[in-house]
Amino acid sequence: MGREIAKHRRWKERGGAGRRHISPRGRRRSASRRRARQRLSVPSSTSGSFFASPSLPRKNLQVNTRPYAELRAASAFSFLDSAALPEDLIAIAAQRDLPAMALVDRNGVYGAPRFHAAAKKAGVQARVGADLALHEAAGGHLTVLVENCTGYKNLCRLLTAGALTHPKGEARYSWKLIEEHAAGLRCLTRADEATVHKISGIFKGRTHVELQRHFRRDEEHQNVRLVDLARKLR
Repeated sequence: MGREIAKHRRWKERGGAGRRHISPRGRRRSASRRRARQRLSVPSSTSGSFFASPSLPRKNLQVNTRPYAELRAASAFSFLDSAALPEDLIAIAAQRDLPAMALVDRNGVYGAPRFHAAAKKAGVQARVGADLALHEAAGGHLTVLVENCTGYKNLCRLLTAGALTHPKGEARYSWKLIEEHAAGLRCLTRADEATVHKISGIFKGRTHVELQRHFRRDEEHQNVRLVDLARKLR
């Protein structure tokens, strides 16, 4: 007992009273956490989202002659469709050296200002659009992208017109309404042949048949159909 008291007294004389004792096991855990943070390139003071960290390094990927650009990204402003903030999406685009990214939230452009501001800082080209809920018995959606200033004005007017006659959060858009505000907009679609022909009549020369590849067999059959359809529209 006396030996333990003497040992404690010597520890206090060396200035250990104000320091927290860390066991060897605790030191190993702290060192492991530091190494993990260094591998992720995330500073220990980061309190926000991992993807929003400004310290994320850009990967030196090989630049293709036809680079990939993500044109169907949704943010947390599309409730139940996405949980990513606009800044998070741009951070990932910059990390993966994507030249451009489009934000297409459901029935709105709520995240566009934050998306554009983050893209400008990161050097990524920001494209804005919306995923419109169609006013049809079978439902469905139509994705449009802004081509120029006229298109942005028309998109805002279209969104307002579709929301005026419906309860909050239940905006719907008719083909007639879309046609009235189609100038300056481009359309992405994976619809059936009849619908694609209807869309190409509204967005003349501005209809883009969209392919998605998630390595599913049924999706590959759908892609073959869409490629044949796109060739017919040329």
